Amino acid sequence: MIELATKSQDWSNQHRLTIGSSIAAAVCGVHPYMTVVQAYDYMTGIEPPAEMNQHMERGVLLEPIARKKLAQHLKASIEPHDQYSFIYNDRYPFAHALPDGWIPVLTPAADGDGHDRLEIPVELKVPTPQNWQMIRLKGVHDYWLIQCMHVIAITNAPWIEFGALNPVTMQVLPVRVNRDDGLIDSMMEREAAFFEQVRKGQRPTEEQPEAIELPEIGGEMVTLTDDDALAAAAAYCEAEQILKDAEALKESAKSRIEELMAGADVAELPGLRIYNREQAGRITFDKKALAKAHPEIDLNKFEKHGKPFKTFRAYLLGK
Repeated sequence: MIELATKSQDWSNQHRLTIGSSIAAAVCGVHPYMTVVQAYDYMTGIEPPAEMNQHMERGVLLEPIARKKLAQHLKASIEPHDQYSFIYNDRYPFAHALPDGWIPVLTPAADGDGHDRLEIPVELKVPTPQNWQMIRLKGVHDYWLIQCMHVIAITNAPWIEFGALNPVTMQVLPVRVNRDDGLIDSMMEREAAFFEQVRKGQRPTEEQPEAIELPEIGGEMVTLTDDDALAAAAAYCEAEQILKDAEALKESAKSRIEELMAGADVAELPGLRIYNREQAGRITFDKKALAKAHPEIDLNKFEKHGKPFKTFRAYLLGK
């Protein structure tokens, strides 16, 4: 359920000795595919590592591309981390980290003399296209956020660079996840208590732990729930319905007028003058045909670009 079955037995044995980021997400009650009992069974050797599935295979195959795309976006070099080199922290002896890579960063030295060199961890994901879109709109999923914060804690990093690759468009979605010491303290308290259960052989109950409270990281979508938002949404939905009814009424009246005109081009009705004439089709410029006939001409030189603008689209939910 946790790691690829292709890992060696020595790797699996070392991986079970301390808590990794996937186990941390289960302990914090936010792992979508693993309960705290399953996490315990894995740590104690009852549950074997998962067999390779399509999601794991996608990650293994495309992670190098995700690393390259994120490096290009950040304009930085990313060194892969050896997944057999477990990272530990004396403050949290019950945990380990295995980041996907490192970015060297120079920061001003604390004493003001020169620079310090930091190693910033990197976390890479290759979700499904639908999942990728949800990350773009709503931000990093809770269980991935926990994984990121776990790696930050173990590596003593000020932040982690998170990158999600769309496996269809090959577009990378970068999110910087900054260190949150309050959240880390809450996480490590839970992880320490769980590790003590594992050490003493005290299997947790089937009841899932209450999900830890997490901030929203990244994403383009905001959720508005106050009274002003409720009133504005209700007014917009009502206006949409009025417009829909008005369009239907207008089409019905138009059809009736055309029947009454009986083929005439122009007619006057009370308060209206109607023209119902056939017109020549619009003449448009066929850029593709010109490019095909004269490939030597660079048509991009003749393009005009307007100013950026926003589009407002509303979708009625639950209808």
